[in-house]
Amino acid sequence: MVRLDDSVDVQHRVVGTDCVLTVSRNIELRYPAPSELYGLKDDLTPFAEAEGFGLGLFVANVVRDPKRSARIYR
Repeated sequence: MVRLDDSVDVQHRVVGTDCVLTVSRNIELRYPAPSELYGLKDDLTPFAEAEGFGLGLFVANVVRDPKRSARIYR
């Protein structure tokens, strides 16, 4: 269990064919990158964003945005 608040540093990156979610330097979650991430820049679908295909990226984006966190955790 990890408390995700503004004191936690959360990073998401793609390394080769894996996504890596790092929480406070001591927790690392590595999982296969969804195939949708690779062709996303060429996708013409309205509102298609990378975080829609990767839970780790979604978590990192929410934790790093205090206003968004407040909306979600209310």
